[in-house]
Amino acid sequence: MAQKTIQCRLIASSETRQYLWSLAAEKNTPLINELIRCVVNHPEFATWRIRGRHPADIVTKFCAQLKSDERFSGQPSRFYASAGKVVNYIFKSWFTIQNRLQQKLSGKQKWLEILKSDDELVEICEQNLASVQKKAAQILKQINKAIDQDSEEQSKGIRRTNLIRSHLFKKYRAAKQPLSRGATAYFLKNGGKMPSKEEDPAKFSQRRRKAELQIQRLQTQIDSRVPKGRDLTGEAWLETLLTATSKIPKSNQEQNQWQACLLARPKTLID
Repeated sequence: MAQKTIQCRLIASSETRQYLWSLAAEKNTPLINELIRCVVNHPEFATWRIRGRHPADIVTKFCAQLKSDERFSGQPSRFYASAGKVVNYIFKSWFTIQNRLQQKLSGKQKWLEILKSDDELVEICEQNLASVQKKAAQILKQINKAIDQDSEEQSKGIRRTNLIRSHLFKKYRAAKQPLSRGATAYFLKNGGKMPSKEEDPAKFSQRRRKAELQIQRLQTQIDSRVPKGRDLTGEAWLETLLTATSKIPKSNQEQNQWQACLLARPKTLID
């Protein structure tokens, strides 16, 4: 009798699990994915992207509208509430990541502005390289003196090279005279040190190109990233596979999107 009861419970548990999976795969997950699409396609999404947040109630409104849609109807109330919470969490996390990427991009762009060849700095400063180096040495002497006199800064345990770099960036932003600005940029690109040999134009060109490519990649990453839902049934994966094997991608961005989808293994009941 006890064994039969256990078997009945196992069957009931299996049926419940199958029902919940079916509900998640066929109703709730598609609802989450549709809510994400609704937010992304909203006319104000570009503004929210810049602002770094979306109105939380907009997801609730979309969810209320989609309840009557046959594709998502018939779910328990807590499932609709859960879908809304999941979508709001997804966008909160996404905006946080976007903000970090944007800050990183901004830093790279500022660095590229500073990163100029010796010839460019000489032209900007309207001085010869010796004069730029002399001014740079004066600036470094001032910074070292300021660091030595700042006991609070020394107590933080920050490496001196990092302190010098931080002071140089502040000096660069505050500089109004072309010579001061150029001399500071000269030291920054040389790691806060006076170089022992002349600049190699070919190596500098490679260095600058590397910085430009980093900016391009970050910008592409920011522009192409949008929150994505889940594919529990594998339909999106199969559709992407058929598309990728029958068509040529229009751009690198589209190719990357196809690749990301194909590399993401669809979830199953046993996962």
